[in-house]
Parts: sequence; structure tokens; C-alpha cells
Amino acid sequence: MKINKLFIKDSAIQNKASDAFSYKDYVNNLKMIIEHNEAPFNIAIIGKWGVGKSSIINMLKEELSGKSEFKIQEINAWKYENTSLKKAFLKELYRNLNGKDDIVKDFKEMFNTSIDIKEKEETTREFISKNAIKTFVFLGYFLIVSIILYVMLMCFDLVSLWISCNNNFDETWRQYININNKINVYETIKTFKDKMFIPLLVVGIGQVSKFISAYKSKKIVKYEITSPIESTDEYEDKFNETLDKYNKRNSNFKKLVIVIDDLDRLSAKKIVDALDAIKAFVERRECIFIVPFDDTILREAINSKKLNGSNSFDGDSYLDKLFQFKIILPPLIDMDMQEYAYKLCKNEIPEIFKACPSFKGILEEVLIHPYVNTPRQIKKIINTFVSNLLIAKSRENKKLEEGLITGKTGLKVLAKISVLQTDFPEFYNFLLKDRGIMQNVLDTYYSNKGIIESDELENYGMHNNESFKALASFLMKTEYINADNLAPFIYLGQDSLGLSAGDEKQRSIRKDLLSGNEMDIITYSINNKLSLVDSNIVIQGIKESKTVEFQQALKVALQLSKYISEEVIMEFSNLVSNRLKLINEYGIEFRYWQVDYDNYLAIYEKATEKQGIEKTLLTVLSNVLSKNDNWKRKNGEEYNEQLFNKLIQEILEKSLEKNTILSEEVRVYIKGFINNKEYPVSYVINIYNKHRDLIKAYFSDNFYKKLCEYIASAEDINDRGSADMALQEIAVTIREEDIEKFSAPLPMIICNESYAIQVCELLLPVAGDISNKNGTYLVNEFISLTYSGRIMKAIANIIIDLNWNIADVDNNNLNNFIIRCFELEHFAEGEKLLNNKIDSSNYRLIDKVINTISDNCFVDSSYDNVLNNIMNNLTVEQLKHITDKIQANLAIVGGPVNSDLFNRSIIIIKFLLENKLSHKLLSEIVGNSMDYYSANYNYPQSYPQWAESFTEVIGSVRDIISIPKLEEYVMFLTTYVVSYNPNIMIKGLYYLGQKTPLKYDKESINKVIVNANTFETKVMAIDYLRNMKRSINKENDNLKDYSNFLIQNIDLDTNNILDDFNNIFESIDNDTVFEIAKYLKDKDTYNRSFALSVIDKFIIKGNKGCCIRELLLLENDNNSIIFIKDWIEFKNTDNYEELLISLINRISDEDTILYLFNLLKLVSYYKERFDKKLIANIINHIWTQFGDNEIIKVSQILVNEFSGFKFSNGKSVLNENIVEVFKKSNNEAKKSVLEIVKLFDFAKTFKDALKTTGFSEDERALIKEILKFR
Repeated sequence: MKINKLFIKDSAIQNKASDAFSYKDYVNNLKMIIEHNEAPFNIAIIGKWGVGKSSIINMLKEELSGKSEFKIQEINAWKYENTSLKKAFLKELYRNLNGKDDIVKDFKEMFNTSIDIKEKEETTREFISKNAIKTFVFLGYFLIVSIILYVMLMCFDLVSLWISCNNNFDETWRQYININNKINVYETIKTFKDKMFIPLLVVGIGQVSKFISAYKSKKIVKYEITSPIESTDEYEDKFNETLDKYNKRNSNFKKLVIVIDDLDRLSAKKIVDALDAIKAFVERRECIFIVPFDDTILREAINSKKLNGSNSFDGDSYLDKLFQFKIILPPLIDMDMQEYAYKLCKNEIPEIFKACPSFKGILEEVLIHPYVNTPRQIKKIINTFVSNLLIAKSRENKKLEEGLITGKTGLKVLAKISVLQTDFPEFYNFLLKDRGIMQNVLDTYYSNKGIIESDELENYGMHNNESFKALASFLMKTEYINADNLAPFIYLGQDSLGLSAGDEKQRSIRKDLLSGNEMDIITYSINNKLSLVDSNIVIQGIKESKTVEFQQALKVALQLSKYISEEVIMEFSNLVSNRLKLINEYGIEFRYWQVDYDNYLAIYEKATEKQGIEKTLLTVLSNVLSKNDNWKRKNGEEYNEQLFNKLIQEILEKSLEKNTILSEEVRVYIKGFINNKEYPVSYVINIYNKHRDLIKAYFSDNFYKKLCEYIASAEDINDRGSADMALQEIAVTIREEDIEKFSAPLPMIICNESYAIQVCELLLPVAGDISNKNGTYLVNEFISLTYSGRIMKAIANIIIDLNWNIADVDNNNLNNFIIRCFELEHFAEGEKLLNNKIDSSNYRLIDKVINTISDNCFVDSSYDNVLNNIMNNLTVEQLKHITDKIQANLAIVGGPVNSDLFNRSIIIIKFLLENKLSHKLLSEIVGNSMDYYSANYNYPQSYPQWAESFTEVIGSVRDIISIPKLEEYVMFLTTYVVSYNPNIMIKGLYYLGQKTPLKYDKESINKVIVNANTFETKVMAIDYLRNMKRSINKENDNLKDYSNFLIQNIDLDTNNILDDFNNIFESIDNDTVFEIAKYLKDKDTYNRSFALSVIDKFIIKGNKGCCIRELLLLENDNNSIIFIKDWIEFKNTDNYEELLISLINRISDEDTILYLFNLLKLVSYYKERFDKKLIANIINHIWTQFGDNEIIKVSQILVNEFSGFKFSNGKSVLNENIVEVFKKSNNEAKKSVLEIVKLFDFAKTFKDALKTTGFSEDERALIKEILKFR
């Protein structure tokens, strides 16, 4: 097998024959653009990497090759990334156009700095002027330095001599110039000469020697420097120069096609620099630049430069300006890609089909997935797969099981891994660490509907949602392709347990297992789970552990229970359970306290063979819940009471979390402990708060009772909120099972308003079902507290619902509770307590409440319903308390009377009348007051307000007052009171009504009719007379007076007064009928149908027309006219014609214009059914008998009421006089007449009249203007 026939080289198409994607179509378009457009212009070939841009360029070059009018220059921008593209372009172009291979010298001249060195002989003058001055300056400098150094040395010697001799300066100087002295001037000169002057002299001589040597040669060197091409203009000039030379040599040359390839592989800065380089050459007439690129990359590059302020265009604008033509390459079609891949393999590597017979199916099913969209991508995937396949084949029967990878399924898995290696390399790196990450991707994709946050994308090695979507799509497509263990497909050489995990890793896990070190093993977990291989190593280690290592291995195994792979967790749990069973059976020592309790539960949950682990669980619970002294902390220290309680709480919480898996034996054990009195309630509450759903299973009525005692035991409980919540929920559960056990402990927690309302809410659904005994206990606790408004109402309602015995209830607290209920305005609840819970025989026990209600009722109407509803239950003593208050309120007083108090007393009297026990008390009180009132004739005058109010009191008890007293009272009213204050008399009779003694009826009626002069007394009089209709008749000769009274006051109560007429009178005279009709026509706040029936009942048939005529003579609005119309039609809609004809025919010169207008309005309602000539007669009468104002008014009526009406036979009547009416009218009336002419089509009459009648010029002009005559 030849390896070179199994791999595909990634290179672009070189000719048409290799075109598998119809690139020739794009090539033809490019060719047409180049041939048929005048240069210069630029062409962009836009497409993603690998879609065939380079292939299209190669095919274009093939098309244009050999044509002398075209010259093609191709430059790879990526190749020249680190050099100037302008320089590279010019080099390549220069080489291409000049046909030279060795053009190094030319390039050096163009692009490098050159230095020209020239020498010449100097003249003596030139040399001296240039060098002599420098030499003399140096010698002068030498002399000065020598002098300065000597002086310094001399000063140093003098100072040294002065210090050593300690003389003055003169003496020191004399010694210094003395040659016999050790330090003297001669020594100084000698030292200067030897150590300073001679070295300086050597330097001076060297400088003089250089001067002499230079004079001998006398040569000058001249440097000439030439700069390289740098500016855009210089590059452009050089380009033009090169192209011009080529033009002269090649007469057929027309266009230079320049291809800049791989531009989009450059950095952003280099891309922009390259585009700027192109701009330097685009203006040349022969130039056509073709640039293939990925436009996304170029736009981002240009925009990034724009952000730095180096470009004024955005990416799109820049590219649009630079490129006049764009060839856009779309993504390749999926089916095209698969077909291409297959043909490519058939042509390039046909041996692969022999090496892998199912390769075609793998290619289509796995390798060429929907997101493969370029030929380059296809080649990379195929090469990766082939490489993996060859390695796998070479390792079969060595490091790999035969057929594991090269089998049907294995090849698909290998193909899947190959795609991940090629297209999703970063994700593949994550796969190396976590084999379950593929499923995680799919779970994340489904749960987030394809939209993933950027920080989560990083967990899968993805950078954007598009790449993540491609990965998820591939994994979905190949989800069915999987292996239990991916390691052999990834590493191509591991197939056993040791190889899967690694030999070193396997040894490490086993060592940690036997040494009791679970923490190191846990570090191998990913997402808190050991791999399947690592889990199998643990299982194998447990199985292989010997007696000595048994306890440590089992302890580690228990601690690893949550980390074991789900695929073997059942096997693992059964293994551990069986090992624990051996410990229990053989009494092997085991430190149960070294294992976390939740790990015991984890094994218990997953094991199907539970005997060993269940026994262990009960052992642990027994030791912990009994606070066994042998139970230690993990570090071996002992537990104190507080730590034990916390541990118990923790274990109970964890047990209840796993309640569904626990056996009945374990549950019973835990329940017995929870309801044990010794364990602190506060801890149990904390446990309960996390497991409220297990009330029935664990938190029974014993704990409920303990909880109530706990809440009632102390004022300050740290966990009161939790205790309250637990009480609420547990109580509800107990309530469903046993109401008596539920209600019995509740009284003990009714210690304040908050708990009272809490208990109230608990009792609400079952209050009526609670026994009398428990209900009485609850009521006594409830009424012992004082409540705010809202709470009071709820408590009262619960007490109403509970069963209780008043004899066993604290009487004082009950009275105070009910009174408080009323004070907070909970009247309905207070009333229910009195009516529903206390029978009449026990009302003696609530005197305090009754007296409070009756006292308040005199000043507050809110108590009315309460007093009224309990009235029949009151005792005589309680009634006497009320009547005594009434008697005091009715006492005669001078000055203003408290009318509110009187009114309240009257209302209460009405309530008292419901209880027959009160009648005697009331009759005595009121009767005595009446006797006193009647005996003092001056009271109505002296105490008018009191007398007026007292009449209502008497009226309220009229049914229980004797007839003689009533007769005496009426006689007093009609004889004496009327003379002082007739209003009081009327009110007194009004309140008596039909209780007026018969012998005083006639006189009372007459006095009321005569004296009712105010609105209030008139209203009362109407009502009183209506009640006294028994005595309004012919015999008493009061019908007429009553009729007149009703007519005078009909506006006070129209409907009822009409009813009075209808019911009391058999007939009334026409004047009365007219007065009624006259009133009714101007009103609309009554029952019209009934009103018409009343007046029609009493009108004499022949007098109806007269009455209507009289109504038409009055001022009438539209409502009045409608009333008259309705009366005419009442009971006979056709009755109108005869009546109206009669009225029209009786029109005379004496009729008022008001009557005529009203008649015309009335007739308008019948205009379509009426004789038109009769209507015209009314109009004509008004026209001829009245003046301008009336003509204007009748015109308005015609416009408003007769618009659209056709006069027909009445037209001739109007035509007779209309012209004369026009002529006699003033200008405004004339306009009104002409409007009527126009409205009713009388224009012909005026057109004819214009020919014969003598109209003035103004009249003619007006006629023509309004009637539109020419």
C-alpha cells in the first residue's frame, strides 16, 4: 500500500479539467469584465477561505495566457507580509516586464541607500586654512594647562611647608626659596618636569607629527549619498517608467492584470497598508487589479484602523470606492460538497475504498457534515480520517482489540472523532478531559434553544453562537454514533482497564483506597463524578482488599459513594452493602463515625441488596440518637451535648430527605425519636421546616402538643417564626385526622392578639365541629384578651361558630368582649353573639351589654338593627331601663328642642312596640304626657318646637293609645292648636293618619285644606287627605275643595295627585280639566300615558276641541305641542283630522298670531296625511293678516317643520298672494318669502311675475340673487 495514494494534497485547481464546482462560470464573467471594459479598474473576488478563489484565478490565468494584449502579474501578499507590498510589487513587475533573472543591481539602486566615495589632491593654502589653526589652538591649550598644573603643585608644596613649620607666610616663603630646605622651589620644578610636563610634551609632539604627515598626503575624501524610493509618488513614477518601457517594446500590449492573492491572511494593519499600496498604482491606464479576499476580514481590518483615526471611511465604503467590480462567491451546496468529496477521493486516493470498503457511506453519513462548505475543509477532514485509520490498522492485535475501531460502528466513531479533531479542535481538547461533554453540548443547546451566553461558550471551546450551533448540529446528526468507551478512538492504543485510566493512575487509586485516603481519589473526579474506568478500579480494589485492609477500603468506598459513575453505582452499592453485612455478621470492628451519614444513605438508595446497609443505618441511628459515648468525631474527639444535638439534627434532616427510600423499620425508629419528649423542640422545629411534606409520617399529635407547650412556655423564643409556621402546618394535618386532638392544646397558646388570630385561622374550617367542652375552653381564652379592630372581628366570628356553654364562660369577660365588639363597630358580629349564642332565658346574664346598647342607641343609629333584632329577648327590667330614658327625653323644655334626641326616641319606640311587654310601659309614658299637653292650652304657643316634635311621638304609639285619648287629642289640635300654630295641627293629624277618630274626620279634612300653606304642610296634607278619602265625598260637601287643593298643588306630586283624581272623583268640570291639561303640557316629569287617560276620562267629548283651542292660545314650546298632539290621538290615532279641520275652518280675524303659529306647528305633525290646501289656508291667513315680523316667523316655522314637504293642491292657494306678500314686506321679510319660494318650488310664479308685475329694481335684483335667475 502506497501512502502517497491515500492522502490528498491541498492545492488550488490549476485548469478547467479539474473544475468540479462550475468555477468556469465565474471565470467567464471575469474574462468579459476584463476584455470589455476600459482600464483602469479593480475587481474584488469575495468569498470565504477555501471556496475556490485561488482556483478561479488559476483558471483565469489559463484563459488569458498566450494573449499578447494581456500581461498577468500575480503577487502573494502573505509572502511579503514583513516587507513593503509596494516594493514587492515593483520588484515582481520589474522582473516580469523586463524578463531578467539577474536584476540585483537594479533593485539595489531602486530600494537601497548608495554612497559614492571620491578623493582629490589639496593645495597648500587649502591645507593650512583647514589644519594649521587646529594645531596652533592645541599648542596654546597645551601651554595653558602646563602653567595651571605648575601653579597648583607649587601651592600644594607651600601649604605643606607652612603646616610643618608653623610659621607665618613671609617666613614660610623665605624657607621655600632656600635651596637647602627639604621643600623648596627647585624641588617643585623638578617634580613638575618629571611627572607632568614630559607626558604633556609627548602628546604635543604627537599632534605636531600628525600635522606634518597630513601635509605630506594633502588628500580630501568626498561622499555622495543616494536615497531609496520611499514616497507613493516615487513608486508611481517608477511604475509608470517601467510600464512605458514595456509598452514601447510590445506594441500589442493593452492591459496589465495584477492579482493580489492571500491578502486576507495578513494582520489588520498589514491589510490596510496593502490596500494603500494598491491605491498607488490604480490610476495607470493599463492596470486591472484583481483581489480575492474574505470581505468580513477586510471590513473588520479597515474599521479597526478607522477607530485609530487613520481612515475616514468605514469598511463597506472603502471597499466600494476601491473596487468597481465585485464577484461574490456563495457557499457551496451541501450535496455538491458530498459529490465533490466522493469524486475527489475516487480520482486522488482510489486505494482508500479498498482500505475501507464502507468509506463512501462514512463520507456521506459522517465526514461531510452540513457545515462543511469548502474544498479545503473536505481535504483536511479526509486526510485526518485516513491518518487515524492507518494508525488504528497498524495497532490492531497489538494495542487495540481487533475490529474495535475498524469494525462497522468503530469506523463511524473514528470518523466522528476525526471531524471533531479537524473542524472543532478546541472542543476536542475539552473532550480529552471530559468524555461526557458531547452530551452536555446537546443538553445545553436544547435547554437554551440554541442561544448560549458567551461565558458558557468558553466551557466548550467555542467563541460564538454560530460555531456552537455548527458543533451542536454535527453532534445531533451523529448522536446515534457512540461508543461505551471513547478512549481507544481518541488515543488509538488503549483497550484495558489499566490502559484506559493509565497504569500509574490505577496504582495510585488502589494505594489511596487501601490507605484510607479518599481525598486523593476524589481529585480525579470531573464535575464530582469519577469516570467509568476510575470507578471500576475502585470496585476492583474493594473486591481485592484483604482482611487487614478491609476496614480502610470500606471506609474509603463509603466516602466515594457520591462520586462513583452512574453506570456502575448499583454494582458498587451492592458490593459495599454486602461487605457491611459481613462486618455485622462477624462483629468486625468498624468506625462508623468516620463516614459521613449521607454516604450511608447514598449506598442505601442505590443498593438492591439492602440487608447489610440497612443494618448499618440502624446501628448509626441507634448510636447517634442515644448519644452513645463511644460515638466520636472524625478526628477522634468526643461530642458534647450541644454538638450531639446538632449532629442528631443533621442526621434526621438527611434521613427525612431520603424518606421515600427508607424501610418501615427505619421510619418508625426515627418517628419515635422525633416525638420523644427529651429531645429539644427547637431542634425538631428546624428539622420540620425542611421537611414539611412529611408531617403525617413523622410529626404526630404528641409533637403537636409539645409544640403548643413550647410556644406558650416563654415570652422570648429565638425561633418563634419557625415555631409558628410549624404550628400552622402541623395543626392543619392533625385537624384533618382528629378535631378533638387538634383543638384541645390550642387554648394554651392564646396568650396575645397575634396567637389569638393564628388560632382563629386554624379553627375557621372546623369551628362548628369542635366539642362544647373544648369550645368553652377556647372561648374563655379568647374573651380574656383585648383586641384591635380587625382582629376583633375575626375573633368574634370564631366565637359565633364555636360550640360553648354560657354558664361555663366568665360572665364579666363575655360582657366586656361583646361591648368592645360594638365599640369597634362590629355590629353584625355583636348581634350574632346576642341572637345566635345566647337564648332569651340567659339575657339576664348580659345586662351590662343590653344597657350599653340601649344607652348608645339614643345617640347612635348604628345600634338600631341590633336593638331591633334582640328586642323580643329583652327582660321587663331591660325594657324599663329603655322607657325610663324615653320618658326623660320627652320632658317639656323651653327653648330649642333636641330634635335628634326626639327622633332617636321615636325610632326606639317603634322597636319597643315589637315586644308586647313594652306596650303598657309606653302607653303610660305617652298617655301621661298627652294628658299634661292637652290640659295646658298655651304649650303650643310657649313650647312650639317641643309640641311639634311631640306630635310625632304620639303618632308612633297611635296603635296602643285608647280612642278617648285620641279624640281628646284631635279636638285639642283642631280647636286650640290650630289657632296658635296650624302647622303643628297638620303635623299632628298627619302622624295620626287613619287613626284620626271618625267623628273628627270632616272637621280635620277642612282644617287641613284651609291651613296647609307651606311646602312641608302641603306635602303632609296631600298624604293625610289621601289616607282620609273615606270622608271626602258628596255627603261631606268637600269634593270641590279637595279638587281645588289638588289642582293648586299638582306640581308637588303630579303622578299621585292624578291618581287621586282618577280614584276619588267620578267627574270634574271642564275648567278643572283645562287647568290640569294646562299644567301638564309644560311638564314632562310624570307618566304621560296615565295623565292623558285621566284628563280624557273627565273631558266631555264635545268640549275636547274647545279645550285644545284654549291650550293653543297659550305660549307653547315643542314639548307642549307634542302633549296636545298626544292628547288628540289618545285612544284613537285617527281622531285628529276632524278636530284639526274644525279648528282650521274656525280661523277668523280675531285669532291671535300665537294661536295660528301653534296651530301650524300642530298641523306639521300630520302634514303628509292632511289636506294640503287647509295647511296653505293657515299660511295664507298669516301672510295676508299680519305684518313683516309674523311673515318672517311663519317662514322660519315652514323651514323648520315643513322642509321637504310638497304642497300639491295647496300650492295654488299660496300662489294667489305670495307675490303681493313679497311686495308689501320689508327687505328682511322679502328674503324670508323668497327662501320659502326656493324651498317649496314657487320660482315659476316669480319668473312669470317678473315679466308682468311692476317690481322695483332692488326687488328684481333680490329675486334674481336668491332664486338664481339670469
